[in-house]
Amino acid sequence: MNWDNDELIIKDLLNGINTPGYNIASEIEKNKVKKSPSFKRHLVTAAALLMLLTFTFAAAAATISGFKYLVSIIGEENAGVVSPVELSDEDRGIKMEVVASGRFDNMLKIYVTLQDLTGERLADDIKLSPYSLDGIDRIKKVNGIGGSSVRGWDRIDYDEQNHKATLLYEYNSSDKLEGEELTLKIDKILYNTKEYWNYKVTEADLSKADRNPHIFYASMEQFLSTSNIGILEESIFKNYAAEDAIPILKEQADKISFPQTEGFNICAVGVVDGKLHIQTQNFEIENKDTNYNIYFVDLKNPQPYHDLKNPEGIFRFDLDEDGNITKETDFPAYEEYVFDIDTDRLEEYELLAYIRESDAIKGEWEVKFSSEDSGEILKTQINKDVDGIRVDSASVNPFGGIRIEGTVDNHVKIPVMFNVKINTSRGEMITTFSSYDYLGDRTENSEYNFEAFYETEKPVDLNSVISIEINGVTTYFER
Repeated sequence: MNWDNDELIIKDLLNGINTPGYNIASEIEKNKVKKSPSFKRHLVTAAALLMLLTFTFAAAAATISGFKYLVSIIGEENAGVVSPVELSDEDRGIKMEVVASGRFDNMLKIYVTLQDLTGERLADDIKLSPYSLDGIDRIKKVNGIGGSSVRGWDRIDYDEQNHKATLLYEYNSSDKLEGEELTLKIDKILYNTKEYWNYKVTEADLSKADRNPHIFYASMEQFLSTSNIGILEESIFKNYAAEDAIPILKEQADKISFPQTEGFNICAVGVVDGKLHIQTQNFEIENKDTNYNIYFVDLKNPQPYHDLKNPEGIFRFDLDEDGNITKETDFPAYEEYVFDIDTDRLEEYELLAYIRESDAIKGEWEVKFSSEDSGEILKTQINKDVDGIRVDSASVNPFGGIRIEGTVDNHVKIPVMFNVKINTSRGEMITTFSSYDYLGDRTENSEYNFEAFYETEKPVDLNSVISIEINGVTTYFER
């Protein structure tokens, strides 16, 4: 960690301490041979001065604000495009501070620190799950483009000595963001994550899968909304009449556990109407967070591990006191995976699992704060054909976000159609593709309106911007 700002403050405070003509070390050295009556007094004075210095150092460190701490990590250039917030909340011995935020048009950045005030529970692989940000609205444009957004966390620093993590939350939308009063909520902090890829579930003898398992039935409405059942409508549901229900395995006596975790097991395996069903049971474990997926490989394939057989769908549900399926729960106790594989040769498939388990601190952290759009943006009309694509305009914001608008005959081209550079008085800035959006209700023989988004690695000083270059076509910004 960079302590430059701390050192400057401490040096200033020390410079203000007036101790003329007194050298602690030399005075003690002189009195080693001859202990005058004043020797004890000098020691007391030295001890008092050392105590003062210790207090001064501690006080100086305590006066460093969250924003100054952030600047020492991200640098003044990145800090220059956000504003201090410095509001915090504490729970379970963890302090969450919203240190700074910034917003331009369709982009939002929030810097947050999490510090363990009581121990060493955090680690450098800290993650937040789940979380919510309330107060952001997206204002759709008249042309109908928009609706998509990209959001996520990135850990940018971890101070091991003080058990303090600094994270950046980014929200990019294809629409202008509205709403100034925001609320950031976190209810789980994850760390010490362990991952296991392609774990071979050798305990599962698929050749012995029950061909006539005990089942019961449920309707679509009984499953949790997180069930992945949309893609099943043409595969599983076509086997049943509209008035019929969906078959679900009953829990079986023989379970398959996993040495890596106690968070779940396989509690039922069976073939139903030519589909292989595998049911897992989930367990809530205090201070743990478990995620997993199960899938197959066909060992007869020349490269089986390059062709994973994922489930057609997953039904998530719980059971009520009477043993009936219910979605009235916050935690799905059961998940049923449905696989479309050749059930006549199950012995030629290998069952694999991906398992991720983290230590978890569960609590409630909530900070309300304001984040206003500064309005800073540089925009230019282009109105040119660039390699057969009509480009109407381009804009740049101080985060280094570039929005290009135009029309294209095939929206599949959008992610790969441009190389974008920003030319400034300080040199050239290369960009990377971020995301895109287009008008979905395209009529026959018409073109798509699109927006393509690009980002630079560093913030952009709008006063230094000269031009934008798209596939070698340069357009100058007019002020």
